[in-house]
Amino acid sequence: MKHINISQTDAPRQKPYGKLRGLLKEYDYTQADIARKLGCSRYYFGDLMNDNRPWPLPYCYAILDMFRIDHSELTTYFPAGGYAA
Repeated sequence: MKHINISQTDAPRQKPYGKLRGLLKEYDYTQADIARKLGCSRYYFGDLMNDNRPWPLPYCYAILDMFRIDHSELTTYFPAGGYAA
């Protein structure tokens, strides 16, 4: 049997904004649903979710409001760089 060497860099990369993604999944929302509610394109929203663009604060607060989450949780759902420390 051949030995396979798998390094940590071979593991699938975690997607940014995991807590936000979990929230969308929990409530059965797609990114397109949220984009529509925010009034932006699903492509733009996808760029935000993939950390290809900075999140506009009004969008962050609107999403928190949609899910009735206190604004003090902003950095929990929108951590700098997309990943929680």
